[in-house]
Amino acid sequence: MSLLLLVQFVTNNFVEPRLTARAVNLSPLVVLNALAFRGLCWGAVGMVLAIPLTVMLRILWENIALTRPLARLMAEV
Repeated sequence: MSLLLLVQFVTNNFVEPRLTARAVNLSPLVVLNALAFRGLCWGAVGMVLAIPLTVMLRILWENIALTRPLARLMAEV
């Protein structure tokens, strides 16, 4: 039972955010923060929409000269 909990913990907190971050070119920290913030604000619906909204925000910021450095900070290195 404890092995199952350990595998679940590692998968949910380390593996999945990293894979999601690579797929959408976001930092894993940004992914976790987006999920936490949107989940806190809007619950389960917010967690479903967290990554698409964050990617849209990053794309928008990449196209505005003033906010381009923020978009680079959000992107995966």
